[in-house]
Amino acid sequence: MKKFITTALLSASLVSSYTYADSDEGYDRTGWYVGGNLGFMNIDLNPDKAGSRSLKGSSISVGPYGGYNVNEWFGIEFAGQVGPLAGDIDGFEDSSALALTVAPKFTYQASDLVGLFVKTGIAVLNYSASPKGVISSNGVSKDESVAWNGVGYTVGAGIQFSVAKDVYVRATYDYSSANLSSNDKIISDGNIYKLVDLDATYSEFKVGAHYQF
Repeated sequence: MKKFITTALLSASLVSSYTYADSDEGYDRTGWYVGGNLGFMNIDLNPDKAGSRSLKGSSISVGPYGGYNVNEWFGIEFAGQVGPLAGDIDGFEDSSALALTVAPKFTYQASDLVGLFVKTGIAVLNYSASPKGVISSNGVSKDESVAWNGVGYTVGAGIQFSVAKDVYVRATYDYSSANLSSNDKIISDGNIYKLVDLDATYSEFKVGAHYQF
């Protein structure tokens, strides 16, 4: 994955240089922008129960992002990223992770073609999975997946390149954390168990592209 991101960054830099080497055109980076990411997500789930072991998973992830640049150095960004986690996690199968974030973004324009940015804000995290058994949701037994949800924080940093008029590619690292809770219950051997809360951290390496309107 690191080789993939490095190759993407080098390609973007070369394309950007050739495209604008002799151009005197001005740059307007204010206003709305929208795009998409492809990345790699790692998750770490720590149950709020003594003696419980942490749960870990990873996945290729995809998601949209967009926002509004008030000026060249400040904007607000919205992003979503989802990934189906590889393999079973501690008795759960068909698990997936979702991160939704909104954050102020601060950009330093190193040149007309290259910008460095950082962001920090609010994250809404979700982890869902299908346990091997019967689920009771609000007292009604049925076969379904269970889900944990929570609100926390996110921080991120990245670099972006201008590759054509109003078109940008970028690489980003985001780290999000939240305490996740669930209203679902598991029925096992005639007993009903409430799902414990999870301290969750999601880390994401992403490459993406967007259009500046």
